Amino acid sequence: MAAGQSEPLLRAPLPAVARFADAIVLLLVAATVVVELTGGFTAEPWGIRVSVTSVGRLLVWAAIVLVLRHAWVRQPTLWQRLESRRKIFVDAGDPLAGAAPRSSLAMHVLVIAGFLALACVMMFEQVTHLRSVTDLGDPLFSLWRLDWVSYQLRRDPRHLFDANIFHPEPRTLAYSDAMLVPSLLAAPWLWLGADVAVVHSLLLLAASAFSGVTMFWLVRALGRGTEAAVVAGVVFAFYPLRWPFHAHLELETTVWMPLAMLGLHRMMESGRVRDGLATGVALTLQTLSSFYYGLFLSLNLFVVAVVITIATKGRIRPAVRPVIAGALLAAVVVGPATIPYFQNRSTVGERDLGAATQFSSKPRDYVSAHWRSRLYGKVLTGDGRLELFPGIVPTALAVTGLWLPLSPGALAYGAAVGVSADASFGVHGSVYPTLYKLVFPFRGLRAPDRFSVLVGFGIAVLAGYGTARLLGRVRQPRTRLLITAGLVAATMFESWPILNLTEVWKHPPPIYDSLPSDRNTVIVDLPFPNRDGSTRGEYSFLYFATFHHRQLVNGGSGFYPAWYDPLADRMRKFPTDDTMAELKQHGAQYLVVHEYFYAPDDYKRVIEALDSRPDVRGVALNRWNGAQCRLYQILR
Repeated sequence: MAAGQSEPLLRAPLPAVARFADAIVLLLVAATVVVELTGGFTAEPWGIRVSVTSVGRLLVWAAIVLVLRHAWVRQPTLWQRLESRRKIFVDAGDPLAGAAPRSSLAMHVLVIAGFLALACVMMFEQVTHLRSVTDLGDPLFSLWRLDWVSYQLRRDPRHLFDANIFHPEPRTLAYSDAMLVPSLLAAPWLWLGADVAVVHSLLLLAASAFSGVTMFWLVRALGRGTEAAVVAGVVFAFYPLRWPFHAHLELETTVWMPLAMLGLHRMMESGRVRDGLATGVALTLQTLSSFYYGLFLSLNLFVVAVVITIATKGRIRPAVRPVIAGALLAAVVVGPATIPYFQNRSTVGERDLGAATQFSSKPRDYVSAHWRSRLYGKVLTGDGRLELFPGIVPTALAVTGLWLPLSPGALAYGAAVGVSADASFGVHGSVYPTLYKLVFPFRGLRAPDRFSVLVGFGIAVLAGYGTARLLGRVRQPRTRLLITAGLVAATMFESWPILNLTEVWKHPPPIYDSLPSDRNTVIVDLPFPNRDGSTRGEYSFLYFATFHHRQLVNGGSGFYPAWYDPLADRMRKFPTDDTMAELKQHGAQYLVVHEYFYAPDDYKRVIEALDSRPDVRGVALNRWNGAQCRLYQILR
């Protein structure tokens, strides 16, 4: 129906039954959102059981009411009524991209320096203790990955993924996220002899600061203004979830997300292939920094693009060519890096959907703060597992950004926050199980709660919209500056972390100096690490390998070979004939026994048993950290 024809129809009185039916439909649709976010509710008022837990049933009832309503009153339709009120909800005239004034080089330098300075303030403990990490677990795994990539790139880049753990298994770097981009950034410094722990700390600092910088560029390009862009950058740079993830460098590397979104907006506005290629480059860099975030960001790009197209009645055809160009670029670059992961399916298999249960969040987790939160850690306590509280100031600014009438951009990022929040619920939501069934790479993931970082990304953008809306009522430049400074200070104060860093060892045990010079020598570090947490040293041995680069039968990663856990269980009784035989089958040539990681009685038992065996020979004995280290050669 033409617009001119529909005006009299919309002004005509609508029967009360149709208005009532339309209200019921909208309420049922809203209820599906509430049920999806909360899991629904069950009650028994006056002994009558009332249960609202099924999204599907609500949608079916909405469809039934909608069909009956339009059978009773065909015109105007519910959609026509909503469309006539569109300006109340969506301000299509609000700019999406290209509205920001040109920035000088001096301004870019100032922004970068400013965010680096703020990151140094927030991470002061890290800056003053560059050789320190949050704990001697996962961070040491990150140090090993950084070192291995730089080492293998110079030695044998064709076998980059054939890392020196779980010998003799191939492609063991692909048992976890290879975080190739951070490793490539670290490589030149490591080649020059820099300490890997120092480089790791600097990368953490840069990841936070430059995430703020790129968010600043995105929000400013969205026409929100410089002050709002600063606030949005601070929200994203110091989003509270960064501190629980401080042990995982790849999960801190979010710098490419805003650039991918910026490319998307420009591509949708201009239809230029070069903007599509820029989006593809940013998505590629994010994927090769963290495969998790690359997949999650792809979903967000799709949601934002669809919502903006609908909200602005945009045409899809002009964006087809740039979308194809960007997707092909990402596929060509990322594709080869995914081959080892696909090849490893026969070794490590796929994760069952149930494996994601432990890392599937719930709505309560978004009001629970991690213990590293200095302000809320002891107040908003959770179950000690998943704490995703985004902070009061960022949330309030985001809600302000979502106030009516909505910009198409705010509507799009609000939708992206909703989809990401549901996806973070994992098996408790609808998005993640659907993605698991339909999108093959999701079958290798186990932590849907990491979608909460994309929730934080959307909140940061919306905080920019909210700040712009607040400042839009203020004319005095000095007052605007004070409000901006206050929001920045409040956001940083809310997010202020407790890092509790531990310094890593500057040198490995000197026992490794007694090994043969051949880098292909196969060793076993003892005590053999068991994944149930009953042994120490799992990732410490990986860190030691950054110095000696020998092949290890033991190891640590996201996936493990099928033989590892059974062997680790039998190794509790080491040395026995069967465990020695199995180590020989894995090519082990030397045993490195660390008293430091043993319980005293266990160490004594193992040493006495080894000294009495005819198939091993003591090679060296020295001390490290006040404890003995012994090297034994396995005789054939």
